[in-house]
Amino acid sequence: MRVAMYYNNKDVRLEEMPTPRIGPGELLVKVLASGICGSDVMEWYRIKRHHGCLAMRSRVRLQKSGRE
Repeated sequence: MRVAMYYNNKDVRLEEMPTPRIGPGELLVKVLASGICGSDVMEWYRIKRHHGCLAMRSRVRLQKSGRE
């Protein structure tokens, strides 16, 4: 799967990652659109707290369900 990975405000990369395996009670979704919180772009605030994907509100499509 392709992801937009955040490293810092001047370094956001499109990368390939393996599609995660889901377990019972989990969902695999495809993100169609996503919004970013204003505090997420304040690099001094978040750079030491989070490395990875950012999303405050997302529109998603269910890809797979891990039934219990």
